[in-house]
Amino acid sequence: MRLTVLGIMAFIVLSFTSCQKNTDKVTDADLIQAIQNATNKQSIEVAELPSSSKITLDNDYANNYIDLAKLAPELGYEVDLRKAEGYKESEKFQTYFDLSGRELKVDDGKGGDGTKDDKSDNYKRDCFELIYPVTFIMFDESEIIVNGKDDADGWGEIKAWYEAHPDVAQKPALKYPVDIKWKDGTVTTITGNEEMRRAKASCD
Repeated sequence: MRLTVLGIMAFIVLSFTSCQKNTDKVTDADLIQAIQNATNKQSIEVAELPSSSKITLDNDYANNYIDLAKLAPELGYEVDLRKAEGYKESEKFQTYFDLSGRELKVDDGKGGDGTKDDKSDNYKRDCFELIYPVTFIMFDESEIIVNGKDDADGWGEIKAWYEAHPDVAQKPALKYPVDIKWKDGTVTTITGNEEMRRAKASCD
C-alpha cells in the first residue's frame, strides 16, 4: 500500500512538472517579440541564413526582394523585405525565423508586426500591378529607374539607397504618369496620387 501511495505521489509531481513546462513554453509570438526588441541584432549576409530559411524566402517570398537580414544572437533572424509587385510596390515588411531556420508565425495567422501575413492578405488584395519601367523618387528626391521585377540592378540600387539611409523607412514615391495592368488585362494610365489612391481603394 505504501508503494502505491508513493507511486501516486510521484505521478502527481511529474504531471505538475509537465504542465508547468507546457505553460512556460515560448510561443512563436513570444520569440518574434524578443527578436524585435533585441538591442544586439547584427546585420548578416543572406548567404548566412539557415538553408531552410533561404528555401522559404525563395519559394514563399519570390515576388519580393530582401532589403536586410539580421541575427538576434540566441534568438533568431529578422529579414526585412520589400514588395516587388502589386500596388504595395517597395513597401517594407518583415518575416522572422528561429535559429534552425523555421519561419515564425503567430497563432492567428498574423505576421510578426501584428498585421496579417503578406503571403495571404496582401497578395490577395493585389488587383493590379505596375507596368515597367517605373521611376521611383527617393526621400532625397533622387530618382531610380527599375526595368522589371527581375531587374537586379534597379532593385539593388534601391536597396543600396536604403542601406545608405538607415533612418528612412518611408517607401519611395512613384514618378507619374505610370501604367497599371489590372487582373483582367486592362491597362490604365495613372497621372497622380489621387488616381492611384482610387485604384488602390478598388482593390480593398
